[in-house]
Amino acid sequence: MWVEFIDLHPFFVRTLRRAYKYLTMKRIITLAILVLTGWLTGMSQNSADALRYSMTEVLGTGRSIALGGAMGALGADFSVIGVNPAGLAAYRSSEFVITGAVLTQSTESILQDGGIPATTNSNSRFVISNLGLVFASRPKNLNWKSSNFAIGYHKTADYNLEFAYSGRTPGSITQRWAQNANGRYPEELNPFEELLAWETGAIYDQDPADLFYETDYELSPGAEILRRQTVKSTGGTGEILFSYAANYNEKLLFGLTLGVPIMSFEETKDYEEEDDPAKDLVPYFNALRFEETLSTTGSGLNLKVGATYKISKYLNLGGAFHTSTRYSLNDEFSTRLTYDYTDDNGRQVFTSPFDGPQEGSFQYNMNTPWSVLGNASYVLTKKESSSGKSKSRKKGRKKGRSRGTKTKSDEPVRTIYYGFLLAEIQYTDFTKAKFDYSGRGNGDQFQFEEDAVNEQIRNTLSSTIKLRFGAEYALNALRFRIGTVLQQSPYVDDSSFNTMYSAGIGYRFERVFLDLGYQHQKVDQGYIPYGVIYAPQPFVNNTTSYNRFVFTAGYKWL
Repeated sequence: MWVEFIDLHPFFVRTLRRAYKYLTMKRIITLAILVLTGWLTGMSQNSADALRYSMTEVLGTGRSIALGGAMGALGADFSVIGVNPAGLAAYRSSEFVITGAVLTQSTESILQDGGIPATTNSNSRFVISNLGLVFASRPKNLNWKSSNFAIGYHKTADYNLEFAYSGRTPGSITQRWAQNANGRYPEELNPFEELLAWETGAIYDQDPADLFYETDYELSPGAEILRRQTVKSTGGTGEILFSYAANYNEKLLFGLTLGVPIMSFEETKDYEEEDDPAKDLVPYFNALRFEETLSTTGSGLNLKVGATYKISKYLNLGGAFHTSTRYSLNDEFSTRLTYDYTDDNGRQVFTSPFDGPQEGSFQYNMNTPWSVLGNASYVLTKKESSSGKSKSRKKGRKKGRSRGTKTKSDEPVRTIYYGFLLAEIQYTDFTKAKFDYSGRGNGDQFQFEEDAVNEQIRNTLSSTIKLRFGAEYALNALRFRIGTVLQQSPYVDDSSFNTMYSAGIGYRFERVFLDLGYQHQKVDQGYIPYGVIYAPQPFVNNTTSYNRFVFTAGYKWL
């Protein structure tokens, strides 16, 4: 199972907490630095963010989807300019292509040991996954068989996901806030989490001199309280592409693509806890609600270079290198907390901030990891006589053959194309993903936080391989396709593979082509609602089924 650290990783929390304790003891930290760093502690980036923006997969055309995206060495499909741009050189004619996709998903979520059946959430949407123009030309130099240029767009990531869970388990999010607040004065607390908890009474300090915070839950440790949460994320990444490729003497194809990815991600999380009013398991505590929003937007730049060598008329071997994408990103985020409790004065309900969510923003840079790809294709053909029978190759003269008499063995022979086989491998080292807080006018004031989150990436993620396979069978103008993708887990100490299955059909007219592709994927992921160190850690199992229906229409001209 892949475990997604969507919330703040405990390592980061623990490191910053120890640092704050040391600085507070020395009394050398200023209020401004504490508040600003506290904001970064509550809303800082983590390995899940790095992985989200680094794991891309060209959604591409209906043909490419049906073939598992393994078309890098074969070429002559608009999808290849985002995989192995050398495939652009295989075009013999200019082309316009547009692809629409219906994306559906269904997520089943269950809180581990929560005692409540799984909750299922589903959604669907339509997107333009592919749009492009190919301009093919034949140079005057006879050794150069093609010199082609392409411009277009393809979708590389979809962040739409919605799930919800509920259940009764021990522990409380207030324990996280108390642990993170310990050793700090109220005015030094993270204004996006711990300060809200202190202002609403979710955490309190009985003796202000010891800077040790307590919670109502700790009056009844081990009590199983009802917790529930809804998480909804939207957005995706699309890449604008400029590509050039050339074919030298039908032996060597090479190309390059300049990519400009544009990314948008929005997430809302609504977390609640509630005591059993009939049993009153936790003294004073009734309920709480913690709301979070995050919006990340940005753009980047990358380069893809590739080459394909024709070993024979039917066998192609290729390779490509994808540079790191350099992103410029902007985060806008907010939090709000409502705490409901009953004391000697009766029921108390406090919301902080009372006049609206606590809001913040941060600008920073990020580098995704580079990738190396190898691909191969083999075209399947057979030779057939004009009569439609397979050509027989026998040595020697046939009995009864006379000079000047044409026999069946002399009939013209044609080569019939009836399909191909494809394979591809991709290597990516996700530990090379890196956040950079020094740019965008920040200087080195966040060097500590930058080092901590990048160390978390190196300790949490690993290098992976991705395998793609595809096959096509041609029956006159009709095409039948199947494919599969095997993606290794990007998390350390997890070598498991997740599999995608695909299939599709296509039809070739003289100038128009139509392709339909379908892809199915099922992913098991773990979700951690909040990070806590010395208290029960809630854990949610998410099983998500993805279905993608992709339709492409294209027009060719000379």
